[in-house]
Amino acid sequence: CAHSDAPAAAFAQPWRRRLMNRLMVVATFLPALAHAADGGETLCGTYFERESEAYGYITCDGSRVSPAAYIFAHEFTAGGISANLLPGRGWRYINTAGEVLVEPYVFDNGPDYFVEGFSRFVEDGRIGFINASGEIVVDAKYEAAFPVEDGVARVGSGCEVVPVDELGDYTRWECSEWVSVAIRR
Repeated sequence: CAHSDAPAAAFAQPWRRRLMNRLMVVATFLPALAHAADGGETLCGTYFERESEAYGYITCDGSRVSPAAYIFAHEFTAGGISANLLPGRGWRYINTAGEVLVEPYVFDNGPDYFVEGFSRFVEDGRIGFINASGEIVVDAKYEAAFPVEDGVARVGSGCEVVPVDELGDYTRWECSEWVSVAIRR
């Protein structure tokens, strides 16, 4: 059976075009979000635009702040933060003013889950914890960190990421030292 790249190339072309369109919209989008961050409007929710297949943010009165540019955007938490995925920038948490807070730890192809009111974030390759309001409660200083359980997180140092399966789809941490850290609001 002969292998052909034609179907794959045909599929990839529309995807690339959509990605390029999203990237071009970013140039327009970022000033509008910056306006929200400069004391302009408060962001309250998200919307999905079918034509561009992208997400954007709305104000509390339902007005669209900007053209849709995100691959995905979560609704705001009760604490006022939203995770979004921007082409070329990756996942980020923002607040209702549109300010970028931190880069979430990516788990299951999306931002880390909030467990007991805390989520992991990444800074300079290290892991820390934020609360549901986006405040850093544990600085990013650990090479490995599990979600909070009963107010405590297991964190590691001297770590290496090793594959669990042959394809490398799943990995685990092997660390020379593990300790438990109390996570407090």
